Amino acid sequence: MEKGFLDKVEGIAVLFYYNYGGLPYLLDVKVDKHLFRALAQYWNPAYSCLLLRR
Repeated sequence: MEKGFLDKVEGIAVLFYYNYGGLPYLLDVKVDKHLFRALAQYWNPAYSCLLLRR
């Protein structure tokens, strides 16, 4: 029975990684608050990208 359970858990893990990629690893990244605020000024929600103009 335990083998079937482990196969299910492994399948769920593979499916999660397929859908979300490396997202869980990003949760452990320390973010510089000031850098994040500076980048947020250039975020364009309509295009879901950063607009960096000269």
